[in-house]
Amino acid sequence: MEGNPKWHGKAPAQDMVPIIDAEIDCQFMIAPSIIAGNMGDLAGEVKRCADGGADYIHMDVMDGRFVPNKTFGHSKIRELRSITDIPFDTHLMIDDPRRHVRRYAEAGSDIITVHAEVTDASSFGEIHDYLRGDQVGVGLAINPDTDIPEWAHGFIRTLDQVIVMSVVPGRSGQKYIEATHKKMEGVMRILREHGFEGYVEADGGVNAGNAGECFSDGARAFVGGGAIVGTDDIRGAISRMRDSIVRQRRRVLLERAHGAGGAEMVRRWIDLHEDPAKMEALREIATEMSFV
Repeated sequence: MEGNPKWHGKAPAQDMVPIIDAEIDCQFMIAPSIIAGNMGDLAGEVKRCADGGADYIHMDVMDGRFVPNKTFGHSKIRELRSITDIPFDTHLMIDDPRRHVRRYAEAGSDIITVHAEVTDASSFGEIHDYLRGDQVGVGLAINPDTDIPEWAHGFIRTLDQVIVMSVVPGRSGQKYIEATHKKMEGVMRILREHGFEGYVEADGGVNAGNAGECFSDGARAFVGGGAIVGTDDIRGAISRMRDSIVRQRRRVLLERAHGAGGAEMVRRWIDLHEDPAKMEALREIATEMSFV
């Protein structure tokens, strides 16, 4: 409907509105992690990500204490900032982030995420209020063996992002921890109960093969390390991951349409799209799901 002149000044049928609302909630971003590339040429990796169609650029900051490895600091982010206008999604895997967060904001980070394991209500409150005042996005990250702490519940409504780690942070080349899918059920329940309106970011072992399932879990931002930056063709890797997520998004929306009005609502939903290629793709998926 967006950009289609026939919809200017016209409202959709009322029974279609919940599905349209669901589609709006299904928007997603892909965030390549530059540390999976050539650490000696991070500027080149940022350019490759920008040219490849990244929505965010994920900056994994490691201090060698909170995690075993060490990557780069705020000065490198400041150096890279002039290369592109794409948002910098800075993930601080560091001890005592309260002491350092200002420098990362001033360096040009658009979103800064800190870990629940090294913060508490007091220190995270300081981080939250500073970033909010500086118009920088606020994120909270949890490790695979960590749940959202009770002290964080009061901040959930105003968080921009929650990162759910699906590998042990600080170690490269790990596979996605399958138990994360089950964990996400509890995470999403807590976030909904406390009015979360931001994005859940899936980080660790995410690739074109599992991104769709992560989307179904509730993730709307997807970090790609080896699966994107670790390849020679970033644009192709992003495209494959995007295609995987779009296909799963279509399944989710078709399921919503079928639940709202059976096969007739599915047909009406497909007909809204008008573009022949999109309509054919939707019909193929609806047939697979026995909805038509």
